[in-house]
Amino acid sequence: IESHPGLQGGCIWEFLDHGIVKRDEQGKEYWAYGGDFGDEPNDTNFCCDGLVWPDRTPHPAMWECKKIFQPLSVTAPALQNGELFIRNKYDFLSLSHLTGRWELLVDGELKNEGELPELTAGPGQTQRLQLPLPHPSALRTGQECHLTLRFFDTRALGPLPSHREVAVEQFELPVAAASAPESRPSRLQRLEVSEKGDEVVIRGEGFEVGIQRSSMSLTRFREGEDLLFQSGPTLSLWRAPTDNDGIKAWDLYDKKSWAPKALWQWMDAGLMTTTQRLESFDLSEADGSVRLRARILTVGTDASKPVIDDRELEIFADGELSFSHGLKVHPELCELPRLGVLLTAPPGMEQLTWFGRGPHESYSDRKAGALVGRYHGTVSAQYVPYIMPQEHGNKTDVRWLSLRREDGVGLLIIGRDLFEANVSHYSAQALTQARHTNQLFPSDEVYVHIDVRQRGLGGASCGPDTLEQYRIRPGAYRLEYSIIPLGSAQDPREVHGRHRPTSRSGSTAT
Repeated sequence: IESHPGLQGGCIWEFLDHGIVKRDEQGKEYWAYGGDFGDEPNDTNFCCDGLVWPDRTPHPAMWECKKIFQPLSVTAPALQNGELFIRNKYDFLSLSHLTGRWELLVDGELKNEGELPELTAGPGQTQRLQLPLPHPSALRTGQECHLTLRFFDTRALGPLPSHREVAVEQFELPVAAASAPESRPSRLQRLEVSEKGDEVVIRGEGFEVGIQRSSMSLTRFREGEDLLFQSGPTLSLWRAPTDNDGIKAWDLYDKKSWAPKALWQWMDAGLMTTTQRLESFDLSEADGSVRLRARILTVGTDASKPVIDDRELEIFADGELSFSHGLKVHPELCELPRLGVLLTAPPGMEQLTWFGRGPHESYSDRKAGALVGRYHGTVSAQYVPYIMPQEHGNKTDVRWLSLRREDGVGLLIIGRDLFEANVSHYSAQALTQARHTNQLFPSDEVYVHIDVRQRGLGGASCGPDTLEQYRIRPGAYRLEYSIIPLGSAQDPREVHGRHRPTSRSGSTAT
């Protein structure tokens, strides 16, 4: 849209989901669609393709729409000097009715803020601004600094109140770290290792880790008497299909007429019900750590087209679990819906905090409207009740996330590179099988997906498929992260400060 002087089309289809309220036998309400009224023929939920639900509640995609439609853009070729250029995208209005503020954030926390100079650019014009940005002091190695610009309309227009936010831009500030990372705890204590049948148990001061040899996954991870994780990581290739992946009511088990759709390819490849096989396992000990290595093959319909996971787990005496996955997707396997791992946390791990994009869901090709910041909420609140149950609640560009109980006990997950994450009380399988929201029942456990990436959302529902840069093609990928216990009084930011990478990359494909 921005790269062409004239453009016809590019419209979003459409504004409103056309569902109708029904109640099931238990009196639970849900939005009904084609086929739910004995109507034949029908297009199932193809009438539920809007930016808002039938009751006009906005979908998360509306935030992306707002960002793309905003009436100005900002460029910052010399941001280190505080120089900005504001381009007025109105055809007939100046920017004089807008005011602006800047915010300076370090690791997602607000440190400074101030007013923008007066906005005066006429229609189609560009205005230069000079901001007296303070330089954040005492940054530690690996800390990040972002500048967020917010623009407000001073007019009251009909039902719209004055001083509402109409535009936002965010930039990463190129600032050098002023101090070294915090020192990490001593790791020289020796760990106790025992084996019984298929299980390896590693004990350290105050913690215990159980690992199943045949799958190289946790059977438990305890800090004292507190269970932090109860299973995983398991390689995860499946996501509950989105409406753009395919018409689930038709495509899930029927190959008649929609073969080109992504969902049919995934079903044909058996990605929903993969099996895993251990090829090798090795354990070694050193002062302060235990290292386990394994090669695990994950296969679908055709066992000759595996996804290879060369997995390494190092357990340190301070309780940190450091995972590394070298992933190789067979060159003849179809593109994937997701590539990552699934872990399961016990009931009660309800408090979620993350440093990444938010506060609403975001995906690789739908994240412009989600700003980098530090956000907090509950696991339950991440559920998005799409009329056809499907993938939802994803977070992109995540640096770290924590899960905690009400008493503060929990865990911290830190990525070596930027990763995607999804935390939910609904499994991908339950979301896949459900046809309506009333058929979903939350689990007490918490399903935690740590992904290299998910496939983008843009799809050939009508029109072109997901753009190439948002697909997961066969090839080699790497996923590295640490899981660290959190005591009730520990601040995850301080723990992250002792374990943060010195540099980051958002690209983990090789």
